Amino acid sequence: MTSANTITAEELQVITRQLADIEMPPAPDWQPLLITAGVLIVFIAVALMLYRVNRQKTHPTENIAASAIAELNKLQQQWQQKELNDHHAAYRLCTLLRIGLQLRQLTATPPQQLASQASQWQSTIEQLKQLRYDHNTNNQLNSDIFEQIRAWLNEGRTTC
Repeated sequence: MTSANTITAEELQVITRQLADIEMPPAPDWQPLLITAGVLIVFIAVALMLYRVNRQKTHPTENIAASAIAELNKLQQQWQQKELNDHHAAYRLCTLLRIGLQLRQLTATPPQQLASQASQWQSTIEQLKQLRYDHNTNNQLNSDIFEQIRAWLNEGRTTC
């Protein structure tokens, strides 16, 4: 009494033996993805570091001049508050000007970018020289010199 839709127990056993066991796929292996992500992070970090080093090498004047301007502001404030006398302020102004414009030595000859202001440069350098080396001078430092040096440092900053 078997109908066409029913399977006998013997046929079921034959079919069951012929079926392969169903296996679940293995869990995903995240290790290659994590390694790739780690390598990318390291690569990006190295690239950013090289970019910053290269930028500092190609634009050093901007960084140095900006630092010199910040120091000039501090120096001016100390001088205005009488924490520094004219003699010491003149020494520090010369140093800031030399370093900020990346000059080997501060001379009466202006750097190329300031050649059009040669007479003003020479008078400023002479005034600073007298304040630094002549202790019997009656010259006094005035606030205009700070503004002039600030302008020169700004010009040096934009010529990079």
